Amino acid sequence: MRAVPVSILSFFALVWLSAGLATGGQWAPLPMLAAAGISASLVWSALRADRLHQTPALPAAERKRINRLVTWASAAEGIAIFVTVNVLINLGLAAYQLCAVAIIVGLHFIPLSRIPRAGLYNVTAACMVALGLLGCVLPAAVRPLVVGVGAACICWLTAASALVRWREAITA
Repeated sequence: MRAVPVSILSFFALVWLSAGLATGGQWAPLPMLAAAGISASLVWSALRADRLHQTPALPAAERKRINRLVTWASAAEGIAIFVTVNVLINLGLAAYQLCAVAIIVGLHFIPLSRIPRAGLYNVTAACMVALGLLGCVLPAAVRPLVVGVGAACICWLTAASALVRWREAITA
């Protein structure tokens, strides 16, 4: 069942890239088309792997625990993003929105790393938080582009790493 997290990561890679390009004034269709190709290939690979190698279903209690964990982490992330973005705008610090969102998204991966076979999310969390902090010290002209493209790459690398680890587990 790797297609769901890979699909979500691939989708948000596109969101991050488009936010970085648009906010940074670098919007161009060609990079977005290439990015869509990367995301589509990751999703296709995950769907194919799911179809070819069915993993044993988790017990109902474990699925319920995972769903609850994802729901709470995602809800907290959404609320934190909403509040933080509004506070930054009201303080005249809107230029730091992508940085703050990257930090919040990174922190939301910490509880998700408790999902079985998702320990990789600790690395994702550290990279996203570091990227958000780095963005805070970058010049305003490059900040959105660096944070947006960087976050997209982190999402794609996490998705690809999950697929590679899953393939290794299947062949082992």
